[in-house]
Amino acid sequence: MKELEELTADIREKLPRLKNSIKAERLQDSKNNCWRIFMGGIFMGTTSNNELSKYVVNHINDYEIKINDVLEWHSKYYSKNSHFEVFNIVDNGEIYPAGVFIDYREEDPARYVWSLKKTDLKDQSPELIKFLHSLIKTKQ
Repeated sequence: MKELEELTADIREKLPRLKNSIKAERLQDSKNNCWRIFMGGIFMGTTSNNELSKYVVNHINDYEIKINDVLEWHSKYYSKNSHFEVFNIVDNGEIYPAGVFIDYREEDPARYVWSLKKTDLKDQSPELIKFLHSLIKTKQ
C-alpha cells in the first residue's frame, strides 16, 4: 500500500527517534563481549560481538510505527484541523476503547477510528491510513 509506505516514511522523517539509528552499548560486566542494541532509543535486545553486524542488518527496519508515534507526529505537525479522542466502541456486543481522529477540514467533520486492540499503524483500517496520509499533502 503506497499510502502506508509514504505515511510511515513521513513519520520516521519527522520523529528523529524513529530514524534508523542503531546504537550498541557494551555491557560492563560481561565476560562474553555482549552488547545491548538500541534502535531509535528503543532497547531491541542483546547480542554477542560476532553477531552484532548481522543483527544490525537484519533488524534495521523491524520497529513498527505504533499509536504513540502517530499521536506524537500528529500533535507536532498536523493537529490544526483535526484531533484525537478516545471513546468506548461496541463491536459484536463487546465494549472496548478506540481512538478516533476527527477531521475538521470539511463542514461535516469526518471520524476515523483507530482500533486500540491493535497498536501498529500497519494493522489499522485503509480509511484511517488514507486520512492520515492526506494530512501530509495538506499545508498546516
